[in-house]
Amino acid sequence: MTVIDMIAAFALSLTFLLLTWTIKGYLLRPNLSKSSKVTIVLTADGDTKNLESEIAGLCWLKDDRRLIADILIVDMGMNAETVKIANCLLQKNSSLRICTPEEIANIVTRGMGNGAKG
Repeated sequence: MTVIDMIAAFALSLTFLLLTWTIKGYLLRPNLSKSSKVTIVLTADGDTKNLESEIAGLCWLKDDRRLIADILIVDMGMNAETVKIANCLLQKNSSLRICTPEEIANIVTRGMGNGAKG
């Protein structure tokens, strides 16, 4: 077996694994009706350094259609810098909402896509 054969075998194996991973991801997505919604709730308090990367990862999954959900950030006492980051993220993504713990009941009852304020 030559080096070229080994590289080709490795590339084919890697391609097969990636294809299997992609199919698994699509098969494991929730099958929701139009009246059902999934909402991911992230709590942010104080200095939440990973908020931007967490939202970016979730948005990547949404853009790739692997995740069909709205994202709700619950302000549990964010500092000024975290509020700025959250507001910038809010402007970039229409399915993102920010609320206080007291507003969660209103959002869950009315639904994020049905005019709930957040």
